[in-house]
Amino acid sequence: MTGTIHQPSVVIDEENLALHETGRIDAFCYINCSGGVEIGPESVIHCGSHVVGAGGLVMGARSVVTYNCVLATAVPGMDGPMSSMVDKREVNRNVAPITIGDEAFVGSCAVVMPGVTIHDAGVVAAGAYVDRDVPPGTVLMPDGSTRERPGEWSRFTNR
Repeated sequence: MTGTIHQPSVVIDEENLALHETGRIDAFCYINCSGGVEIGPESVIHCGSHVVGAGGLVMGARSVVTYNCVLATAVPGMDGPMSSMVDKREVNRNVAPITIGDEAFVGSCAVVMPGVTIHDAGVVAAGAYVDRDVPPGTVLMPDGSTRERPGEWSRFTNR
């Protein structure tokens, strides 16, 4: 870990954090690194955002997770106990890493579920619930609809 972590923040299992020297975690974040967290160059997780669960997170270069987002890398299944106080062996959990590509953006108060990939230049609009992949150069709106990201993002969509 060589980047910047602003305090107060909580980083669990910090030895599993790979923070690029130009990467940043702002104040008031909760980051569970037990599944491994990689934050690329010039990427940032802004104030009040949380990486919860043990599934892991990989962020590419120049990507942003804005304010008060939840990146849920593990959630309980609906067919068993939901309490975090229940022994983990009794809970059927969905655990999977979240991947955020280069030049991607996650808007304020978004919730991203386990196993989701936000591809290069993908955008999650503020307030969106994300339980499916976001294609390159695509904006996922809170109602689930998508549109093309404005601007010159063709270098990401032609891969």
